[in-house]
Order: sequence, then C-alpha cells, then structure tokens
Amino acid sequence: MNQIYLTRAVHAAVFAALIILGTFIRVPIGPVPIVMANFFVILAGLFLGPLWGTVSILLYLLLGAIGLPVFSAGGGVAVFAGPTGGYLLGYPVGALVAGAISRKNCKKLSLLITAAAAGISAVYLTGVPWLMWRVSAATGESVSLVRGLSTGLLPFLPGDILKLTAAAFVARSLNRLSSGSVKE
Repeated sequence: MNQIYLTRAVHAAVFAALIILGTFIRVPIGPVPIVMANFFVILAGLFLGPLWGTVSILLYLLLGAIGLPVFSAGGGVAVFAGPTGGYLLGYPVGALVAGAISRKNCKKLSLLITAAAAGISAVYLTGVPWLMWRVSAATGESVSLVRGLSTGLLPFLPGDILKLTAAAFVARSLNRLSSGSVKE
C-alpha cells in the first residue's frame, strides 16, 4: 500500500474518532445540542483537505448509521430523520467546502478563517431547514424562518465563531508541522 495513501487514511480515521469524541462534549439546549463535533468536522476539512476531510466525516456517519452510538442522539439511521439529521448530512459538505477553500493557501490565517466560516455555513444551510421541517412534522405547525433561525442557528453562533477561529489556528499549526504533506 502506498505510504501517502496509508497516512491519509490513518489521519481520516483519527479525525472520525475526534468527531465522535467531540459529539460527547455537549451542552443540551433544545432539540439540537451544542457539540464540539463541528469543530473537528471543520478542522478535518482545513487540515486533511476536501477529499480526505470528507472521507473522515463519511466514516463517522457510516459508524453512526450502522448503529454505533456516535451521534448526540445515539446511533442508527433513524437519527438522520431526527432534528439533528440535517446538520449531520451537512457535515461532509462543510468539510468539503472548508477543505476546498483552504487548499489555496493552507497556512494563511485569514483564508483558513474564511474557509472555516464557509464550512460552518454549509452545515447550517442543510441543518436549519431540516430542523424546521422536522419540528413542523412533529408539531403539525408550520415553522417560520425566524423561529428556525432562532432555534437552529442563533444560539450556536457565538460558540461556532470561537470554534471556527480555533480550528483555523490549529489547522495553520498542523499545516506548518506537516509541510502540506497531508492535503491531496
């Protein structure tokens, strides 16, 4: 097996494990808890790049889909139909976006912060509408965009700004240490 491929696969597996750990660092505030998993999702994209960052997220999602309790709501495919399902489905898109943007200059902090913000935004673009749809289906009432944003976005923004900034700093340090050998 090619050494570079093996290194990238190991890094992807490590990031899947970090995302699992991040899921258990949580603050329950409603149907969607505050978790550290999204920090590791974005960091995976920034450090591993769009392909291997996405692979790490897909590995995490696969482990949860087969029933391992790696999600904040447990495990199994039914979790994808719950209120956090859209955020979970947005994770690979977030890593892909963050990785694609950061590839241009993986050591420039302002670009890494921009890439991280774009990645988090991609997660919310799937997560908030999904949450609105699931709450609407559960209650039988239409959920307004204002309510959806106030439930599924606004409570998370302060923490996510800190997390995406920290992810950019950590990625810059990791990228300097690795001399760009991890990204595809």
